[in-house]
Amino acid sequence: MSKAQVSIPLEIPDVRILKTEINQRGDLIITVESTRTETHCRKCGQPISKFHGHDSWVTARYLPVFGRATYLRYRPRR
Repeated sequence: MSKAQVSIPLEIPDVRILKTEINQRGDLIITVESTRTETHCRKCGQPISKFHGHDSWVTARYLPVFGRATYLRYRPRR
């Protein structure tokens, strides 16, 4: 039997979904990345368009999906 797929828009601008998974507790984990072409320097606050890597992974609680606790996971660019 094949797994059913459901598409649910996050409606978060400038974000692309990379992966979705369900962890051992049954929580939905959605891994995303930014599609923006610039960000702000974390030291001086000036806009930059050349990235130097990524910070550590951040996991943020999101709205429940089909009754499951849902989390967004991302790595901010720097």
